[in-house]
Amino acid sequence: MNKKWKKKCKSSFKGGKCAGCAECGAFLSDDNSVSDEDDDDMDGEDDGLSVCLTGTIGQALKQMDSECQDKVYSAVANDVPLDAVQRCTCYLQVDPALASGMNCKTMDSKTSSLAEEYAVCVDGATDYALKHNLCNMVDLNPLIKTMTPECQGLVDYAIAHNTPLTEDQRCKCYLEVDAASMQSLNCRTMEVKDMTVAEEFQQCSSAKLDQ
Repeated sequence: MNKKWKKKCKSSFKGGKCAGCAECGAFLSDDNSVSDEDDDDMDGEDDGLSVCLTGTIGQALKQMDSECQDKVYSAVANDVPLDAVQRCTCYLQVDPALASGMNCKTMDSKTSSLAEEYAVCVDGATDYALKHNLCNMVDLNPLIKTMTPECQGLVDYAIAHNTPLTEDQRCKCYLEVDAASMQSLNCRTMEVKDMTVAEEFQQCSSAKLDQ
């Protein structure tokens, strides 16, 4: 992690790790801490980044669910950054190729591009998934995107709020995704669950055959 992001994480979560911050938490251990010298090195640095055009941000917003669209739009319009968890939940819904190519900042108050923020979210999501035996949202989101808009909204909301769908809702949505992809996900979508996606999908498939 470069000095700029180490500093951002440290300044955002003073006093230690933030349990809810997957992307920064992994980098705030003792061996990755930011020294005062590092802070001094960054003071006054000109990031040289331009603010993203409205149309550019709009491309990313189109790939987010309605809740994230509202949050990000409001944040940009008011020049008030989202917290790390909210930001990453929304950014990870964007196609990697698009997000990684957005070398502009979403608002004037920021010093990092959307692409840089996205990269930190990807690293954090991977680390968090491994530590908690959860599905990596980087892998899960492309499958969610193959669902109907209704199911995309339901599943995104359920995961973001750690609130499982009803069995009928879950099965309706899971069965919209190809079987091979779902059966390969031996991980849970949220911590309150006991079953993996593959197990839930098998349960849904069996129930459909019994109908």
